[in-house]
Amino acid sequence: MKTLLKLFIFLFINFFIFCSTYQEQQIKQDPIKNETNISVKKIEEIKTQTTINNQEINKNQTQNPTNNQEMDKNNIEISTNNQEKEKNKETSIISTETDNSKTFDPEPLILADKKIFETIKENIEEFKTSSEDTLALKEKKQKLFAQKIDEINKKYKGKLLQFQYLFLEDVSPEKELTPYGKQKLKKMEKEQNVIVMLAMALEVFLGCDECFRNTGRYEVELYLPKSPKENLYEEKDYRNKIIFITSDKIKAFEYKKGQYYPISGKVKSIKIEDSYLGVKTTIYLE
Repeated sequence: MKTLLKLFIFLFINFFIFCSTYQEQQIKQDPIKNETNISVKKIEEIKTQTTINNQEINKNQTQNPTNNQEMDKNNIEISTNNQEKEKNKETSIISTETDNSKTFDPEPLILADKKIFETIKENIEEFKTSSEDTLALKEKKQKLFAQKIDEINKKYKGKLLQFQYLFLEDVSPEKELTPYGKQKLKKMEKEQNVIVMLAMALEVFLGCDECFRNTGRYEVELYLPKSPKENLYEEKDYRNKIIFITSDKIKAFEYKKGQYYPISGKVKSIKIEDSYLGVKTTIYLE
């Protein structure tokens, strides 16, 4: 009986020890297991997050082509606009160079105006006297010359003439004889003494302020320019002159000496002279 009791006690003690040892081992193993479970959960969470992130990336990549296409389209438009600007810039430069390279040539205008003078004078130069002419021939030529001038005035008086390119010499107030000046001229015409007559003429035209008055109109003095090919040192041809009479005061003050202007007007009279310079022609327009 004592032996059985001892055996029982021994078995109980061993069983108790075994249970205690097993429990300790379980306790030691549980943290590892828990840690493993936690790690597994974390890995699963990371995988899940990675999957979500990948889905977002794929979604963004799906949307990005559209955005990229828009950006490419904008870039193409910007590039096109820049090309257009460069093209316009080049065109502007070419246009400017072309404009600068084109120089005004007055030659055709001068020739056209010169033709008007030549047409008016017709063949009057045939009656121009020379140093080789005899006295009888000179008188004949002078008579024919005067007749030709009368014919020209009758033919062209009141006709409209248009000049395109005339050199402006000056603008001055138009003057006319006063009643006192007319009396002086009549007295001068009656004078038989040539010297006295010349003295009276000088007094009337040069030293008599009371003999003339302003009409309110203006005389614009112009000349046919000389061709640049004809003479590089002289701008005007003194043989071909225009006196344009205008009542436009504003316009008269706008003219500048030494400039070139188109002039048109009706013929008032034409004066042609036989001088040492050749046949001088003055056309009065109004």
